[in-house]
Amino acid sequence: MLNSNRLSRFRFCLMACLVIGSSVTPVVGGEPHHKPRIRTITAFVRIVPTQYRQQIEEAVTVLRQAKAAFEKGGYEVQTIRITTQPFTQYIGDRSTTEALGLFKSLDDLSKKDSFMLNIGPLTLSDSSDVWKVELLSQILANTKANASIVVAGEDGVHWNAIRAAAQVMKYVENHSPNGANNFDFAAVAMVPPNVPFFPASNHEGVGHQFSVGWEAGAFVGDVLAGAHRDMQVAGELLSREFEQQARVVDAVATQVEKDSGWKYMGFDPTPAPNADSSIGEQSSRATVAVVMIPIGRKRFVGLPPQHESPEVA
Repeated sequence: MLNSNRLSRFRFCLMACLVIGSSVTPVVGGEPHHKPRIRTITAFVRIVPTQYRQQIEEAVTVLRQAKAAFEKGGYEVQTIRITTQPFTQYIGDRSTTEALGLFKSLDDLSKKDSFMLNIGPLTLSDSSDVWKVELLSQILANTKANASIVVAGEDGVHWNAIRAAAQVMKYVENHSPNGANNFDFAAVAMVPPNVPFFPASNHEGVGHQFSVGWEAGAFVGDVLAGAHRDMQVAGELLSREFEQQARVVDAVATQVEKDSGWKYMGFDPTPAPNADSSIGEQSSRATVAVVMIPIGRKRFVGLPPQHESPEVA
């Protein structure tokens, strides 16, 4: 049972594709698997409009320190990112033009310092929020900032938000090159705070926090290849190897927390793929069938001592 007070923040069910009757060549016994890449180290910043440049500079410094620490540990770090509290909380009474100027300045900082920016989710209350939807549309069309709209929650579906999300998508389609800025936007529901992946990343905390996200497609492929098409072995291998890598990543991040003073909020072990790191590639070689194996619901955000067992449901 995981017992850290941070463990409840991420609950992801790890799934893997085991290919039956495929031509996958097993990994030679004893050879190490690929380490998961670090897709992102994401810092959470509570923007104060009069201090945002200093805040961003501090966050970038911590992110670069974290990146260096993971690279020293043998991990490839693909991106560093910053997520702010919901943007409507710090635009104040600025006009649309003034607000756009603020976000263009933040966007310029992200380009200069090579980080990705997320300005948080928009949560709509009623029809009087039309101006917020219009502002978000313009921000997305004119910058590379990421954002989202909350379209459902514990209280059910927010139909006005669904309509607003469609409006945003249509505007961005028509006002960004080939509509590509829509990749920076998502309609989301019940996403927990402090998740590292974009565009859904969000927080409403005090800032000075960070989390980590994996890209583990090649890693999962290596582990599956060593299962010799045995579903039970695949499940056991994935559970064990994920746990082992999780402990290493957690240890590095915990040391960054101690060195920087920024609170480590945990990591997302979802085996996110990429163009050159595809879990589905294994299934493309199948000649019989593809079976989905639930590896377990792991609440990795801080880890238990070695003698304790992870929670599996």
